[in-house]
Amino acid sequence: MNKLVVLELGEGDFKQGFSVRLQIAEEGEQASTRVSGTLPPAPQVEESYQHWKKSYDSYCAPNHNTRIQHASAEIQQIGSDYIPDPRDKCQQAAEKLSETLNDWLESKPFKDIKEEFLTEVKPDEKIRIILQTDNNLLRNLPWNSWKLLTQS
Repeated sequence: MNKLVVLELGEGDFKQGFSVRLQIAEEGEQASTRVSGTLPPAPQVEESYQHWKKSYDSYCAPNHNTRIQHASAEIQQIGSDYIPDPRDKCQQAAEKLSETLNDWLESKPFKDIKEEFLTEVKPDEKIRIILQTDNNLLRNLPWNSWKLLTQS
């Protein structure tokens, strides 16, 4: 059977932290596991997201193809100095955002949530994860890069 994991990020913000509730159930059943916890304040996550968003909007957004082509055409070797492709900045910002998010999700106050997840969900089980939040920025974070989900 498949499992349903609901991660509810409730009241709070990046300056004060968030309340968190984890529910795990067999698909179609009532939750058998319910754990509450918190995520600590993390203004660096919000800052990292804003930096990535600015980079993405400037260099990587699909509607900016002409800007990318123009910028790529200007890349050249000048003496021993190399002018990097602007898309590299976007990739670096994305990697930094993923790293910052994972550092936040490894925080001590979130440990009980993580441990319960690892106890209840076996590596060979198929799971569906639902993230519930009213916070738009939380919805836009790259949750698919959470190390807990990418480990084999």
